Amino acid sequence: MLNAQKQLMKGLLFMKDKVGIFATDVSDTKTGTWRLAKPIVNENCKVCGICSKYCPGLLIEMEDIAAIDYEYCKGCGICEVVCPFKAILMVEEAE
Repeated sequence: MLNAQKQLMKGLLFMKDKVGIFATDVSDTKTGTWRLAKPIVNENCKVCGICSKYCPGLLIEMEDIAAIDYEYCKGCGICEVVCPFKAILMVEEAE
C-alpha cells in the first residue's frame, strides 16, 4: 500500500506550483490507532473499486472483496458514503 502512496507523492513533486503545499513523505506512523470508527466490508462488495478511488489515504485494494489497510485507516467514512452497494459500514472502534 505504501508503494502507491510513494508513487503518488513523487508525481506531485512535479506539480508543486499547481497544487500548493503538501507532504511528500509517507509516514511510518500507524495512524489507524487514531480512529473512532472503522470501516467493515461485507458480502455486498462487488469489487467495483469506487471506495478505493475515493480513499484519501489510498488504503483500499481490490482483492476478493475490498481490502482495507487498518494500520493506517483513520476512519473518515468516505468509503461508506461512496459505496453504491452499501458494502461498507462504519463500526465504532472497540476500546
